Amino acid sequence: MQRLNSTSRLPLWIGLTLAALLGCGRQAAPQAKAPAGSPRTAAATTLPHAATASDAPANLPSSATEPQAGPLLRRWLAEFAADRPIALVAGQERVVVVQRETQDRLRGAAFDAIGRPIWQTTAAVEPATALVATGPMLAVQAGNALWAGERGGALLGHWQADGQAQARRLPMPLAGLVGQTDGAALVVLQQPAGARVARLHGEGGSVWEVAVALPTPVTAAVGILRGDAVLLGRPAAGGRAGWWLARLAAADGKVLWQREVEQRHLPRAAELLGITTALGGVAILTAGLHPGDRNEPWTLLRIDANGVVGESTLVPRAAPEAVVAGDADWLALGQARDGGLWLECWGGRLQSRYRAPWLGIEMPLALARGGANEVWSISNVWTGGKGGDQLLLSRLRFDLGSLHSGDCKESHCTATWQTGRDCAEIPASDGSPCGPGAVCTKGQCGAAPRP
Repeated sequence: MQRLNSTSRLPLWIGLTLAALLGCGRQAAPQAKAPAGSPRTAAATTLPHAATASDAPANLPSSATEPQAGPLLRRWLAEFAADRPIALVAGQERVVVVQRETQDRLRGAAFDAIGRPIWQTTAAVEPATALVATGPMLAVQAGNALWAGERGGALLGHWQADGQAQARRLPMPLAGLVGQTDGAALVVLQQPAGARVARLHGEGGSVWEVAVALPTPVTAAVGILRGDAVLLGRPAAGGRAGWWLARLAAADGKVLWQREVEQRHLPRAAELLGITTALGGVAILTAGLHPGDRNEPWTLLRIDANGVVGESTLVPRAAPEAVVAGDADWLALGQARDGGLWLECWGGRLQSRYRAPWLGIEMPLALARGGANEVWSISNVWTGGKGGDQLLLSRLRFDLGSLHSGDCKESHCTATWQTGRDCAEIPASDGSPCGPGAVCTKGQCGAAPRP
């Protein structure tokens, strides 16, 4: 077992500097208005509890009916832009969507289990020279709170369960977030010779901070058992060293192990496409991105909590991009396909395929699991006409008792869930969008009624 060279406590003055740089402004409750121009400003809007046709963006099909508590939900995310990083965190009773508005503002919005808006608030800091983020939006649950920021960016947002928001500026690029059950978060920052890790509590202060020496700068970080963090790094440009992983303890940032990922486990010229918590450890999504080979499959590499490389799963590629998400009991890979959303899911030893229909190409951007048999997704879809690309929030809820033998029926108003030879059909409620200018009506996908 290879150990890191050193893990050292930061000097007091560095810790105080980090705490000062991480100082945040606390937003009033969502109904209150913060003083304009204040460094503590965070815009807040409480949305109406019931969703109506006015929730749909201009030029998009709308329905006069409220979302129904059916097994398949489709709802426009009209307040969010289709061209900016977005993240999704789901629970038993609600789902929260987070997106970057500008380099200095993050927007969060909560929806209930049938897609009705609960609150929408913005976490912001005073405009300043900000790092240009180059990675995906990251969002993690921490007790009843949520932390979010863009990988490679300098802005960190924090939301309480009632929508109260905070924002803080980071001194270094964000590499990863790991939520803790007490509401705190491990914040992993990039630095030239490894990483700086801090445990922050919801009031804005740090419990501890450590600098960790690593072979190369940290690329990404995700959570694992007991709230520990797993850090991932790749070789520097022109370097011969391989990818590496390191596990840090949530209690104090101590390095528990460091491992190299042997090249034989990775596709040739592998590119990192995603990393997530997974069954018993973490999963890394990679592909050897060769310009002339679009048929090369995705590679899902599983690594257990002790850093041992386990199963490597090849998933047929149906699109140029894919997204991966998971937790301690579940792992999913989503990719676009002409005709709807395709999800490959693993739970224990069970593999399932979920399919939500759409008249056109649907590109998944974020995935999350809600209840035991519930999957949420955000997709970029083409709506036709002047609407252009828009974001679609979907929930697929499954009833284990509804499985039957045989093939699934194909319909643009019926999603499917296949597990081995068993299948379940998941109907969409009337009024659900099913394609550009189309909605489901009595089980059929047809033209949307005019407003």
